Amino acid sequence: MGLYRRVLESMATDADGDAMASYLSVEERERVLKWWNESAVEVKPLTVLQLFEAQAAQNPDAVALRSDDETVTYADLDQRANRFADALLERGVRTESRVAVLLDRSPDLVAALLGVWKAGAAYVPVDPSYPAERIAAMVDTAGVSVAVTSGPYADRFGSTDLLLTGSVQDGPAGPVSRVDVVSSLAYVIFTSGSTGRPKGVEVSHAGLVNHVVWARDVLASRGVGGAPLFSSVAFDLVVPNLWGPLVAGQAVRLVGQGVDVADLGAVLAAGGPYSFVKLTPAHLEVLTSQLSVEQAQGLASVLVVAGEALPGVLADRGLDVLGPGRLVNEYGPTEASVGTCVFPVVSVSGRDVVPIGQPLPNMRMFVLDSALEPVPVGVVGELLVGGVGVARGYAGRPDLTAERFVPDPFGSGGRLYRTGDLVRWLPDGNVEFLGRADDQVKIRGYRVELGEVRAVLAEHGGVRDVVVSVFEPTPGDRRLVAYVVSVDDGAVDVGELGQWCRVRLPEYMVPSAFVGLDVIPLNANGKVDRRALPSPDDVPGADDGYVAPRTVTEERVAQIWADVLGRERVGVTDGFFELGGHSIRAVALVGALRGAGFDVGVREVFEHRTVAELCEFLTGRPGAAEVEECVAPFAQIGDDDRAKLPADAVDAYPLSQVQLGMLVEMFADREQHAYHNVSSFRVRDGSPFDEEALRAAAAIVTERHEMLRTSFHLDSWSVPLQVVRATAEIPVAVGDLRGLNEDARRKAQAAFAARERATLFDLEQAPLLRMTAHLEDDAWWLTVTVCHAITEGWSHRALLMELLTEYARLRDGEPVTERSAPAVRYADFIAAEVRSLASNEDRDYWQSVLDGYARFTLPAAWAGDASQPRERYRVAVPLRDLEAGLRGLAVQSGASLKSVLLAAHLKVMSILTPDEAFFTGLVFSARPEAPGADQVYGMYLNTLPFAFDRGPRTWNDLVHRVFLRETEVWGHRRYPMPAVQRLAAVDRLLDVRFSYQDFDHVDTDLVDSEQSVGEGATEFSLAVSAVGGYLLLTTHTHALSRESAESLVGLYRRVLESMATDADGDAMASYLSVEERERV
Repeated sequence: MGLYRRVLESMATDADGDAMASYLSVEERERVLKWWNESAVEVKPLTVLQLFEAQAAQNPDAVALRSDDETVTYADLDQRANRFADALLERGVRTESRVAVLLDRSPDLVAALLGVWKAGAAYVPVDPSYPAERIAAMVDTAGVSVAVTSGPYADRFGSTDLLLTGSVQDGPAGPVSRVDVVSSLAYVIFTSGSTGRPKGVEVSHAGLVNHVVWARDVLASRGVGGAPLFSSVAFDLVVPNLWGPLVAGQAVRLVGQGVDVADLGAVLAAGGPYSFVKLTPAHLEVLTSQLSVEQAQGLASVLVVAGEALPGVLADRGLDVLGPGRLVNEYGPTEASVGTCVFPVVSVSGRDVVPIGQPLPNMRMFVLDSALEPVPVGVVGELLVGGVGVARGYAGRPDLTAERFVPDPFGSGGRLYRTGDLVRWLPDGNVEFLGRADDQVKIRGYRVELGEVRAVLAEHGGVRDVVVSVFEPTPGDRRLVAYVVSVDDGAVDVGELGQWCRVRLPEYMVPSAFVGLDVIPLNANGKVDRRALPSPDDVPGADDGYVAPRTVTEERVAQIWADVLGRERVGVTDGFFELGGHSIRAVALVGALRGAGFDVGVREVFEHRTVAELCEFLTGRPGAAEVEECVAPFAQIGDDDRAKLPADAVDAYPLSQVQLGMLVEMFADREQHAYHNVSSFRVRDGSPFDEEALRAAAAIVTERHEMLRTSFHLDSWSVPLQVVRATAEIPVAVGDLRGLNEDARRKAQAAFAARERATLFDLEQAPLLRMTAHLEDDAWWLTVTVCHAITEGWSHRALLMELLTEYARLRDGEPVTERSAPAVRYADFIAAEVRSLASNEDRDYWQSVLDGYARFTLPAAWAGDASQPRERYRVAVPLRDLEAGLRGLAVQSGASLKSVLLAAHLKVMSILTPDEAFFTGLVFSARPEAPGADQVYGMYLNTLPFAFDRGPRTWNDLVHRVFLRETEVWGHRRYPMPAVQRLAAVDRLLDVRFSYQDFDHVDTDLVDSEQSVGEGATEFSLAVSAVGGYLLLTTHTHALSRESAESLVGLYRRVLESMATDADGDAMASYLSVEERERV
């Protein structure tokens, strides 16, 4: 109530008021910005080095380091560090110099790090496992002047000046002269970059000592045993384990470099007890499984878990073993000097992930929206971190530093680090971690959260631990692989896990392989070592029930399936739809099969959905003698018409019946401009826009595709013809939206789209397509205006991706892609339609539909006021939250997701009519079933009457029957809709149509599908489209009032919810709303 009131008050007071503000109450704003960030604690302006030296002076004989080979006192360690400092100064190292340190975990490693500080420089830790190429990038980025290493690693640094440990053993051990400044640089630690280029985070002594003093006062004070150093110093998680004990007068236990993870528990237990141990969740998992309860309880006074999200079940297990008060969850990015906040685990969490807690001393946490405004408690936002620990930035990357380190908008005068982590405030002032905003991978064009897949598998009772990773055996062939540790070390039932996932996840999120492991491998940082995960191809039985081909025919067919579906391999029991197949892919598959000599059609692919079933069908039929011969140019027109063609014509043939119908609709309704479409796509390619490259790319695709050189002529020859020209030039314009705010940009784009919609093509002039690029500050928009009669959704998106691919190559100075034109052309589609029109079988099939089923129309009472102007509008039914259940229904019924959504649509239509049997429109693709047909652009859609019978009692049965009807219709799909309409002897046969759009060939990393927009119109009273996680309902007020449309949205939603929840649910119920049911 209060939030509504504050927003409305601001709107009423000032029309130019801030629409980006969050309008929290004064109290809540104070709470999230100040009260929950009251973390100020005084820390003396001393460096960690000074605190260590104070301990060395007070307790020179106390043990500082313990390893398997030696024990080192504070005095000895201080002297060794002095020797390193002296040697570095001799090599020209000065204040703020960067010194790389690559050594095994040993006393020399710690002495070298201290020596770098004594020389006034900052260290750049390098792990021994890093390859030379990564080291070279780190050295170059950080500006390293000298590298400290040992003989075995000397060849890793190329021409960098080296200081070998063996050369400093006899140097001066006295202190060197220096000036300590807490604002100076302490170290540069590299983290992975999203571009593959490592990022060097520059951390000051002030940020470091702030965290280390907290570790000393809160963690080391819990005992006298120090802490173990068992992870890489190139990972900042180890900072408290290394420096916390050394500023508290305690010892650091150095665990040898070669200790295997399988022995970690025993090694740590043997060196304990410790004051504290900081470790990763993966380490905690290992220790709780390797140590007895007694060993775990005696390991340390407190365990601090950091580095990754702490799963609630793992925290509960640790709580059971350790008891309350001895487990702490810590969060902190490297960019915030190790740690930002902590959450003591004192009771069973009851959560999937343990909260990350409240700010550490002198740190602040802000949960903000995209405009950097605070969000209310409980609302998801991005975590921004402020305070003493905020790093300087990224070495050598001022651009990235400016992007991620932003000015504090709340008055501190400092900066905030944008973590990219999604979090929310809990009512008690703790912060809950929800995941990365960018923790996503792309699989076949879909965004996939690996954590979501892992969470589903972790719920299986037979899984103890699991990691989901991406396997890419060849460039572009990205597959999900699940690595599973089973309960009680039992065997992994890959078939059961695959089915478990299929009924809970979309198909593209189901791992293609399941690999059983004894233990998840960890790297030097204690995180999952993904490089150590075995290739699924190297592990026997690592799949989801893969059955290899058993005959020559199965081998050939399975390879064709794999090529078309983009899979490395396909088993003979794998289902076409479960592998991501759909109607366009089926056309491509049939084309490839026919090219290999198999006599098969799309209908057979639908009916025989596995390689084994299809091969069983094929071996009972003779092989195709040859692929159907393609139509020659000008073969479909008479000599008189050909003689009158323009000189630049390379082919001419009749319009399809649907094309002709579209043009008639365009001329009949000049107000709506039906089939004149405007679509805008936001392109995020990360490079400056290049106008000449776009023009050149447009010229290349125009040369490749006949449909982009085609014009329409209704009365110039004996029949309406489409003429393919030898050349054509796509008009390309450029506009500028830079500097506009979001509202102004949207208005400018809307005005432009309106002008484009109003400017029709001269149909006799090719091309019937034009493009406009609009520049933004960080991206650009490509608007394509096109006559729908030359293209449809799949062709349109394929053109978009081909254009952007060639544009990028030309922009970057690379040669364009080499492509050979397929033999099949759009003319072959026209020839197939002519054959269908002459087919008695096709005509009789459609006559039987018209005779046996009633025509569906929307209820007249649902229409709006016809006396008012007709307004076209669109409403949406969200599907994303139901998708897993709907895909599960598809798997159970042996059908596709399209069939499930079509069944839902038909069920809703059945509620609106009293007819027991009726037909409504369904959009089919009539592309030729020939090799390469999926690469030929054109208008292949044919909206046909789809017959529906009431009767199925469960959703499973309904979906199965709908799928069988789709299969039945497929062989007759080329009979054009206008001819069916003539059989019915009516002006308009279909009132409603349904279409399913799965544009999986669009790269949604490059093209922002969430931002892209389109404008177009059709003649249907209601057009229902399944696309992008929604059912989109496009209609107009003369057909459906807005109130009726909202009722229809609710009806669709209730049906879909029932289908997603229970495959055996009641398909006969009416699914009225509670209110309407009560009313009637």
